Amino acid sequence: MNRRSVLRGVGAGLSAAVAGCFGYFETESVWSGAPLVEDRPDAVYLPASVEEMASYGTRDLADGSRCSLHFTFPHRFWTVTGSTKTRVEVAESDSMHLMVSVWDPVTGVVLPRQPAGTLLSDGDPVESYQLWSMLAQRMGYHFGNNVSLPGEGEYEVRVDFDPIGVRTAGAFAGRYQQAESASFQIDFDSSDVLDLSIDEIPADRRGTRAATEPMTGMGPPPGQVPPASDLPGTPLGTGSSADASIVGRLLDEPPAGIEGTGEYLAVSMRTPYNRIALASSSLAARIDGSSVDLVETIDDGLGHHYGVVLSDSLQSAPTIEVATPPQLARHDGYETAFFDMPSVDLEEP
Repeated sequence: MNRRSVLRGVGAGLSAAVAGCFGYFETESVWSGAPLVEDRPDAVYLPASVEEMASYGTRDLADGSRCSLHFTFPHRFWTVTGSTKTRVEVAESDSMHLMVSVWDPVTGVVLPRQPAGTLLSDGDPVESYQLWSMLAQRMGYHFGNNVSLPGEGEYEVRVDFDPIGVRTAGAFAGRYQQAESASFQIDFDSSDVLDLSIDEIPADRRGTRAATEPMTGMGPPPGQVPPASDLPGTPLGTGSSADASIVGRLLDEPPAGIEGTGEYLAVSMRTPYNRIALASSSLAARIDGSSVDLVETIDDGLGHHYGVVLSDSLQSAPTIEVATPPQLARHDGYETAFFDMPSVDLEEP
């Protein structure tokens, strides 16, 4: 089913209203009516539907990273500030949901570097877009927002990336420290969005504790971290906190580029089912009554993780405490998970 089918199903009056005076759709009355699962668990769950997405292409940045620009229907999402989430509804002026990903093309590791979007017409800026760091079941970890365009036609979308906002280690040590930008030429036609498909999930599966498969084959990786069995180091067990999987590893020494000598405690926090990295959180480890902060880091072997060089050899089981839940906006299926996160006891090495 696509949005044209939705419009046919709601009657001529609404179709005319959606067509609007600008000759392209104004979608609040249609897309904000997409069902939200009732009786949702405080966990990852299957939403009522999944939407197709399309691409405006990929670009290589000067520092060796790669970025892409995708779009789909405008739809609701939730922003997160501290432990508070705020629902963002579709506005009448929204033309599409715009999505940006940036990653290392060699390893596939998605890079947490904040972008901002600018829409230009004939070289002149006409709109500025805030892009939230986001979590979605199909797109994974990305940046996005509902955006409005003045009308159909040709535009340039310039995406400006900040230097990376986390510690870099291993093959990434010292990289992505400068701002970068990329430009995409787009020819906006409302039919490109209207003709995207919407796949409904059977009613008896909606709200069950599961997740749809991440998108593959469209360019950007979804931000998955390695399976626990593939992580380097000594296993320290796995726990769950507010449905987040927390995996501990102990390395004999820190990855290249991290200062200090001694053992390295690494904690990988990921979604269940799809192993999407849960970034932008604050973690600490309590060891023998003392607490030490874990630093958000990307490494080619560990992927996205939180880690610290230990001053003494680890002899006891560390307890992982989550001071701040992932500061990621959420799409349907993730907005009830990863809040009020209790501590997790790992195992002795």
